[in-house]
Formats: sequence, C-alpha cells, structure tokens
Amino acid sequence: MKCCNWQPVVSCAAAVFCWSGKCVAATGDAVCYIDTCERWFFAVVSLLLLVLTVLLLRSRRQQQQDMERLRLVLEGTRDGFWDWDATTGVGKVGERWCLMLGYSPDELEPTFSQWQSLIHPDDLAATMDRCQQCIAGGDDYFVSEFRLRTKDGGWKWILSRGMVVERNHDGTPRRVVGAHSDISAYKKVELELKKALVAAEEGRNKIDAILSSMADGLLVFDNDCAVTAINASALHILGKSADDVIGMDAAQLFPEGEFNLWLRQVQAGTNNRNAIDVDMFDRQHEKPRTFQARFSRIVAAHGSCDGVVVTLQDVTVLRKMSRRKSEFISGVAHELRTPLTAVMGFAELLLGDESLPQQQRREYLQIIVDKSEQLSSIVDDLLDFTRLEMGRREPCSVKSGAGDGNKGRNLPV
Repeated sequence: MKCCNWQPVVSCAAAVFCWSGKCVAATGDAVCYIDTCERWFFAVVSLLLLVLTVLLLRSRRQQQQDMERLRLVLEGTRDGFWDWDATTGVGKVGERWCLMLGYSPDELEPTFSQWQSLIHPDDLAATMDRCQQCIAGGDDYFVSEFRLRTKDGGWKWILSRGMVVERNHDGTPRRVVGAHSDISAYKKVELELKKALVAAEEGRNKIDAILSSMADGLLVFDNDCAVTAINASALHILGKSADDVIGMDAAQLFPEGEFNLWLRQVQAGTNNRNAIDVDMFDRQHEKPRTFQARFSRIVAAHGSCDGVVVTLQDVTVLRKMSRRKSEFISGVAHELRTPLTAVMGFAELLLGDESLPQQQRREYLQIIVDKSEQLSSIVDDLLDFTRLEMGRREPCSVKSGAGDGNKGRNLPV
C-alpha cells in the first residue's frame, strides 16, 4: 500500500481532499497525493470523534437526569437538596431547603456566603473546619451537624451530608452535591436523654454515697441468688473484696444457717417474715458476732421479683443485753417471789386466826412490813434499770415515808 509522499511546501493557500481514488491538493507550489490508506484513516478518526462526542453528551444528560432524580428523592424525603459550585461559590438549592428554614426560594441567595451567614456562631468554626478538611484533604464526603437560623429568629439543627462529584485538575473539589436534614427533634430527644443520664448519674452518686456511709452491710442478689452489688460495710463484715464477692452465690457466702433458705423463700414470696439472726466469726477481732439479716424483694414494673436486697445489722451487743435482761428478769422474779410468799402467808394468818396473841400479831405485822420494804427496794431497782435503758439517770423510789417511819416500831394492833 502506497503512503502519501508529501513534498516540501513553500506556500499553500488551500487544500482539497477527495475521498474517491487519489486526490490532489494543489495551490501555489505544493502538491500532495492522498491515496486510499489516508482516506480510511481520516474516516475512522472522524467517526471516533463523533462517537465520543455523542457519548459525552449522553453522559452529561444522564448525569443531569440522575441529579434531578436525586433532587426529587430528597425532596420526597423532606430533605433539602443543594448543589454547590466550589469554584464560584454559587449553587442551587431545592425548595425544601428554603422551606425548612421558613423562607421562600426567592428570599435566599444560593451562595456559600449566604449559607455561612445562617450558621449559629457556636457551630461556625467547627463547620468551616470540616469544609476545609473536605477541600484540602481530598475527602469525597462531607458530613456535619450545625444550627441554622430560621426566618422567625429561631434555630434548627441540621444534618448536612454532601459528596464531591467533580474535581479540578489539581484535585480540588469543583462541584459538591448533598442534602440538609432537619434533626431538631432528634437533638431535643438527645438533649433530654443527656439530662436524664446526668440526673441518673447524680442519683447513682448519691446512692453510692449513702451506701458507703451506711454502717449496716447491704447486699443485692439477683434471681439466681448471686451477688450483684455490695457496699463497703458488707465487705468489711465478710472480710472480702468486691471482686471476690460480685457474682458469688449466697450459699458460698453463708454456708451455715438458714440464710440461703430464707433468701429463696423471700424471693419466691413464700416467707412473710423478713429477718433472721446470722452468726458469723469476726476474723478481724477474732470473736463471734451476730448480725440481723433483713430481706426485701425487688419488685419489677410487671410485678415479678427482680432480686432481693439484704441488710446486715450488727446486733451482737443488743442480743447480749437481751440475754442479760432475760437473766435479770428471771432473777428478779425469783427475788420477788420469796418476800411475796412471806407477806401473803403472814397476812393470811392474821386474817384467819383472830385468837392470836397481841405480841405474835405484832411480830407477824413487822415481818409483813419488812418484806414489803424488800419488795419496794426490788421495784426501785427495776425502775432504775428501765430508766437506764431509756437513757435517763435520775433515781426513783417508791418507798413510802410511812413504811420507813414504822420500821422498828411497835405497831398497834
């Protein structure tokens, strides 16, 4: 196949190409012969250029259609569509974008500066930093939360999401599209949740402070009778650390006695009595101690049992005093019985036998007076003991002046 043999051209004012056979382009002193090879080459190149042009136009039209579909979808989801030209700072915004803030479309200019002027001052710096990161960092996506001023002077929380769809030759964004979502309701709920969490945390801190300051031990058991919470006093009583106790079964903590049985009965609601005494050995002081365990069911909202709270109160001294009190009362009762028996016996003799000599009657009456004084002294001791129990220290006497004055006298018959 013969290729074109171009001759040196001195001047050429025009050239004509003929696509049938050889063609001569001649003007001035230059002559060029073009054969079939060159003719097909130029035909293919022209066809490719035509196809590329058509594809480019179709691509642009398809992109515009896709953007329009995206805008319609966003408008349908009540989001505000925006399309920003990063080079000029001018863009387009959907009607919903304006209505979201209470404006009509002709009241706002779709420019970057207009949008920037609507941002809350407290959110402006962070939002601009995010924009700069997207521009300088080559990030294709933009996500930011900020407040925009509404037409009535209020503020709305906006979630702005965008994507870079075109870039310049140097990689900087040329066109960014995205949408605004009104998240004011979600932010309100979020704020209320934060307040509730703060209040709950403060309440928890108060409860922790109360539990820490309690002298009584406190344990919380779940429905499997495993420990879920314990205060410092209970740890001190048990002589264990929190890591050792949390998750431990009640039967391991209290292997002896009826504690585990009572715990399960209270949990099941079959035991109306809620307190028992638990004997434990105090390893710190090397002596036995008695604790009163009180059980309280944790009732859930639907009425079922959600666990059991147990308090441990040291009643060692109280139980010792109770035993001594019982022993004292028993002794006092015995002491009272002896003089009472004498008083009653001699009184019955005096009443039953009127023939007794006057001297003998006087002796019997003296015995009755002496025993009565003995009884009075015992009663005084009882009253003093009672007042000491109640925290009062003043002495009390029920002895009558007549009894004291008659002691040792010859009583008339």
